[in-house]
Amino acid sequence: MAAKNVQTISNYKFVNADETIAIGIAIPVICVFIVGLRFLTRVLQKNYIGSDDWLSAGSLVRLITT
Repeated sequence: MAAKNVQTISNYKFVNADETIAIGIAIPVICVFIVGLRFLTRVLQKNYIGSDDWLSAGSLVRLITT
């Protein structure tokens, strides 16, 4: 039996470079959308923007700049 060229852990192959780049782009885009919806919801409901909202915005900035 010939050895396969794919490394496995628990029957799952490692991700390749293209998949890593795709996830690295998709996660920040989704996070920007979600945080934007959070702020939009606060404004539309005429609620004040609290510290939890600013912390989520700060975390988003940290995610994008890292």
